[in-house]
Amino acid sequence: MVEGRGEPQWPASITFTDEQQQYLKQIAPTVQGKTTKLQNPYPINSVVPQVIVG
Repeated sequence: MVEGRGEPQWPASITFTDEQQQYLKQIAPTVQGKTTKLQNPYPINSVVPQVIVG
């Protein structure tokens, strides 16, 4: 997962199951920053935001 932080094009499926990805998508809004600077700039289906949330 550490390597995935620098690879936003990598799909989350290489690390997480479909069930885990659904759960992470549900909790992602609860940990999203309130300012633009604190918000996740990566695509939701990439491994990067999953690593940040997970």
